[in-house]
Amino acid sequence: MNVTEESTLISSDVYWKACEKYDKEKNSLDEKNDKQVVCAETKDMMTTTDAGRKSEFVAAEQVMAWGYKIRLGSGKEIADFDILIDGEEIKVECKKSELWRKKPNHVGRYQFGGIQNTSVATIGMFITPEGIRCKVANTSRLCHWASKFFTYGESRGGKDGYAINFHAGTLRNVNERGLEIFLPFTKENLKKCIKE
Repeated sequence: MNVTEESTLISSDVYWKACEKYDKEKNSLDEKNDKQVVCAETKDMMTTTDAGRKSEFVAAEQVMAWGYKIRLGSGKEIADFDILIDGEEIKVECKKSELWRKKPNHVGRYQFGGIQNTSVATIGMFITPEGIRCKVANTSRLCHWASKFFTYGESRGGKDGYAINFHAGTLRNVNERGLEIFLPFTKENLKKCIKE
């Protein structure tokens, strides 16, 4: 299988709508920070984790484009956003990773850290040279699988959980071996992960 069968690109429309909403939130926080209304933790979160926060907006915008109602978290909740289905809040976590290479000519890898069994679904966002590719997994299944191959780590300054590497050429972990842990991020696969 190739990368395009294993992941889904986020469309330009969805990406730029999310950026517009993200910038609006960030600008309003900057204005409030200037007036010293917002707490220091909020300001720190928005200035040191911009890409992580923006990935939450992008994933949430994609889910809204599929017709779901969402409630975006503040960054202090367990989930990054909730999908509202029949009055129930389905918790969704979003992880993003940029390409990392030891040497310029290496294929490289992506790593998602802080994966915990605290949400229903986990979205993995790969920041690739050709665009943003996403996959989705049922979090319980993902953590059960990860417990067989990885050590649950406690992070200093970051989020506790599993850290999982993915090959940059295939966007798969070597331990997946034919298993469907992460699925292409489509409306159908998101439903599948929620119902699992």
